[in-house]
Amino acid sequence: MSASSSATPGTASPASLTFRVDHVQDSSTTTSKTASDRRKARQGVLSFKHGSSATSHDTPTPAIVSYSKKGAPVHLSRDNVDRLPIEMVMLAYEHFIEYNPPAFLKAPFGLKRYLGLRHSPAGGTKPESSKNAQPHILFANLRDAADQTEIVGNTELNVACRSFRGVNRITSANFLNMAFPKPPDVLLALADEPIGHTSTEKRIQKSMTRSERFLLACLRKNSEEHVTNIFAPLVGGVYPAAREEYAKNIDASTSSTSSAAMFEAVAGYSLNLNTLRSPDHAGMASTSTSEAKTVELAAASFEHVDPKKPRLALCPNGPHEILALVASNGVDLFMDEWSSAMSSIGIALDFTFGSTIEGESDTGAKKELGINLFDDKYARDFSPLASPATMQKLETRYGSEALGDLPTKAYLHHLLQTHEMTSHVLLAMHNTCIMDLFAQSIREAIKNGTFYPAKEVFENAYSRRVSAWSEASAEWARVNRERGKGRLKGLGQERRSDGEATPPSEQERMSFDDPEDKVEKRLRTH
Repeated sequence: MSASSSATPGTASPASLTFRVDHVQDSSTTTSKTASDRRKARQGVLSFKHGSSATSHDTPTPAIVSYSKKGAPVHLSRDNVDRLPIEMVMLAYEHFIEYNPPAFLKAPFGLKRYLGLRHSPAGGTKPESSKNAQPHILFANLRDAADQTEIVGNTELNVACRSFRGVNRITSANFLNMAFPKPPDVLLALADEPIGHTSTEKRIQKSMTRSERFLLACLRKNSEEHVTNIFAPLVGGVYPAAREEYAKNIDASTSSTSSAAMFEAVAGYSLNLNTLRSPDHAGMASTSTSEAKTVELAAASFEHVDPKKPRLALCPNGPHEILALVASNGVDLFMDEWSSAMSSIGIALDFTFGSTIEGESDTGAKKELGINLFDDKYARDFSPLASPATMQKLETRYGSEALGDLPTKAYLHHLLQTHEMTSHVLLAMHNTCIMDLFAQSIREAIKNGTFYPAKEVFENAYSRRVSAWSEASAEWARVNRERGKGRLKGLGQERRSDGEATPPSEQERMSFDDPEDKVEKRLRTH
């Protein structure tokens, strides 16, 4: 489960990884220190040791891994990332492959330094760059797990991914040559992950065979160079039996293949939740039915892998799904794209987790997870973005000095209406802190033996759906048009007396086609 340091001169040494489980809680509210039961909430510690440092960077779990675009957490500049409680970042290589070789391979220093993240100098014991004591932990995957756009299919030899220049096919050799010269701390092995509900059982069997072969190639390469920690993606689509079969095949204790010993080197497991969802349940909306199905399919994978290794879930649909995965699958890490999407459309999150929640309703009405700051009712609302109870917890966790001068709802409403991108920076900072506070509250509840009662309180208090999502999305689309994006598409749309827009004629649609739409059409026809 660890990797030794052998970085090239001028680059930062990746971190070796170890994991331990400190507390396990079942639904009877008892806690223990055993990881033998795979379907219990658990609190543990991920330890990363950088280079020749004698000390390790301990990250308590469950924890949040920040979603990024080109290695930068969405909407956040380097100085803001440095101020925020961001310890782990997920990188997607497909954001860089419009050039061959990718630009970061030409840099004379390591990947984290290239991305502007905190890093350790080669062979050093003290992190470079800032007052924050520890370097960031960088995870890397070929594909952007949040991008579920259907593109050309994968083959026996390569995996298709999207770049700004179209569809690229990446072979196992291409992937290794991209990842190993400047390795991340954790590398998610190449995998053939079709969108589950559109795939037949025969297609899923092919993906399992390919993914196992790709995983073995990564493990062999890392056994030679010892530069990173390999996480194994869990595949199998929406078929529980297929998921169980694949999980057993890549677990060293249950694998019957000739390569069983190789799987001991797997440092952890990852699961892209978007591959488990049907099209009508994908995206920001989550229902109890879709959530239960997702948790059931995740359990088919996680129940049959080594419980002593960390588990990473990509793209959970909000806090309810995170709680369900912690409760039923003991998931340790979550790549959070959900809160980034909320920041992008003007929604400020406002929720807490604990045995009691302020403002619980006796009438059956549930609280919203966030508010739409495009709404005109916030134009003269000079209160903070979150409720007093949430703000008090934020101040307790981070301190009033660290939070600084907090923006008000009226100020963010003004920034959104005037198309100021600062609005999304402030929302991203706020939502990042809310998600970090949420993860900390989960850890404390598991330690104290109160997780399952607190989960029930949360589910009774908060609605799964963010009802403001569709309204905020429409407002953001309006802002985009007013800024000029897609304006030509609306040419000829005159307002009728009932306020509805008349659709443009076929000639107008052909004459004023949006260039971005043309790119999408080309991608779909490849």
